[in-house]
Amino acid sequence: MTIRWYGDELLKLLREATPDALFEVGEAFIEEAASRAPRRTGTLAESGYVKSATRSTYKANKKHRKEIKLNDDETVAAAFAAFYARFIELGTRRRAARPFIRPTLDSFKARAGDILKAKLSVKFR
Repeated sequence: MTIRWYGDELLKLLREATPDALFEVGEAFIEEAASRAPRRTGTLAESGYVKSATRSTYKANKKHRKEIKLNDDETVAAAFAAFYARFIELGTRRRAARPFIRPTLDSFKARAGDILKAKLSVKFR
């Protein structure tokens, strides 16, 4: 009886596929969060982006903050570049919070797992 070990190949495939799968999850998250963002001019919703080590959906705009830099241990990040996004989300002394990111995160967990599972299962066929 011969036993073959494919664990190393599986780990290699996971390392290669995971950033793309996480990027897709980030895109879906930003899309849903943008749909919940308060709309006055649309700038806030349009400022959402996803960044990985190899690609980004960031759109430069003089009203946007600079694109975030990833730390060594980060694969993908999702953010809103509009300067005032944090004030809308968390509120200020003078304005009540109108969260749109946290509610999206709370409702998105199951969907994120489904997207990740679907993306990785296609990669391993």
